[in-house]
Amino acid sequence: MILSMSMVTCGVAQRRSDRREMSAIGLKEVAQLFNLESMKLVDFGGTIDIIYVDDFVIYHHADTVYAIREGTRKPGVPDTLTSPYIVFKKGQDRGRLYKFLHAMDYQDVQVDSAIGAMMIAKERIFQMDPVFRLVDAKGDSGGGLLERYVPIVKKDGSYPDSAYLYFKKDLLDVDFSLSRKLETSKEMKLLSARFVYLPSVDSSSGKQVPQREMSFQISRKPVADKQKIMQFLERVEKSL
Repeated sequence: MILSMSMVTCGVAQRRSDRREMSAIGLKEVAQLFNLESMKLVDFGGTIDIIYVDDFVIYHHADTVYAIREGTRKPGVPDTLTSPYIVFKKGQDRGRLYKFLHAMDYQDVQVDSAIGAMMIAKERIFQMDPVFRLVDAKGDSGGGLLERYVPIVKKDGSYPDSAYLYFKKDLLDVDFSLSRKLETSKEMKLLSARFVYLPSVDSSSGKQVPQREMSFQISRKPVADKQKIMQFLERVEKSL
């Protein structure tokens, strides 16, 4: 009888979870960094899952993230960075940061700051005006628009030599945005961006820096470990 009641309770909880709306997008970020000591380009980045469940939002790195750090014991060996879960309610500026999915302890965080620390993509990266000027725009057969920008004046090596932005009337129902200003003016979603840095000379060391790129792309994706995510969120809700 006890077993039967447990099965009924579990079944009810499962049906409640199934009724909740869950969707996700992936934000793929790739940046090529130049290590002046090894004189090699190093890829930094990964994919961030942005999961929507009713009025909750969860940010989490879907991939292991690597970075080459100065002073590592073995030069050239990547150090693994942590991949926390940031959960918050839509419209609220405070949320919780959990170090892993089954963690009971959490840190109260300012949402924008916590997400900013997790992501390479910052709003200022996509501020074309007034630093960049549009030099080319092409539409494609799928209704997309590819724009190319170049800097009006390149002040230093942090400015890309070319920026390629791709817009489309897709994912308009998704709250996440790489640039709300650009999307609002075009009534399209900025789905991908690519920044190209031509070869240059590092001002501090005088060493030649090869061409490198930085890119961002958002797309819909299925929710991995859907049941575990739901159990995590239900545990968070109970503690609110």
